[in-house]
Amino acid sequence: MGGFSRLQIISLSVLIVCYFIGLGYYEWRKPRELEIDKKEILRFKSISDSLNTRVVKEAQNEIKKKKTAFTRKVNINTANIDDLMQLPGIGKVIAQRIIEYRNRTGQFTYIEQIKNVKGLGEKKFLSIKENIILH
Repeated sequence: MGGFSRLQIISLSVLIVCYFIGLGYYEWRKPRELEIDKKEILRFKSISDSLNTRVVKEAQNEIKKKKTAFTRKVNINTANIDDLMQLPGIGKVIAQRIIEYRNRTGQFTYIEQIKNVKGLGEKKFLSIKENIILH
């Protein structure tokens, strides 16, 4: 190669390789416009809208069921676990605690006494107080 020393040739070769690596990296990292067909976008949008509508309707139906599902009063002095679990926000654990509290302390004499049960605070009491009775 016309008068270049071996070291100069190696250096030049390394620079050329680095240039091409850099050029390739630049092209790889360069932001590109996505080529998406407008029909595909509309199709995905319609699918998304139909799913969202269905999910919203199902959620609204669940809310309606929960609001209307419970219409009878529960006697907290005689109720079993299943009866107590019908109250909004009362699961198996809280129902069991209510029964244990009732067995340990005797029958409830006033409705607010149920707030003494562990895990049943003011907020949960407010959500069930319309649905509980003592006799």
